[in-house]
Amino acid sequence: MDMSPVGVWSTAFTHGDPDRARVAACELEELGYGTLWLGGIPGGNPSGDLHSSLNLLTATRRAIVAPSCVSIWNLPPDRLAAAYHGLAAPYRRRTLVGLAVSHAEIAAAYRRPCTVMSAYLDALDASAGPLPKAARIRARTGP
Repeated sequence: MDMSPVGVWSTAFTHGDPDRARVAACELEELGYGTLWLGGIPGGNPSGDLHSSLNLLTATRRAIVAPSCVSIWNLPPDRLAAAYHGLAAPYRRRTLVGLAVSHAEIAAAYRRPCTVMSAYLDALDASAGPLPKAARIRARTGP
């Protein structure tokens, strides 16, 4: 995946008006922004089902669309893989999924985040249609 060094991160892509998000995505792509990072908010990110991603993918021609905070607590690996493979092949080539452990304050199951993320990735790899490693990144919250 050829990512531009400059992108835009916004919760408006996932939590705002979908039509306005499409218009903004087109304009941002025309201005040269190569990656549109779909922001989440604490407690939920509707981009995990890739619906918001599809809205921007269909509105643009080249931009990478990256739901950046898909919570591993809220989206089982098999459902994420199915959503990814539900996208048409040209859209999958422009989709980068950011997986997040999230914050202890909003995830009751938060224990040993590295261990849980590793188990999630193993389950993702073992799913019927795995999410390619090149189509995913891991987010990290400090320290």
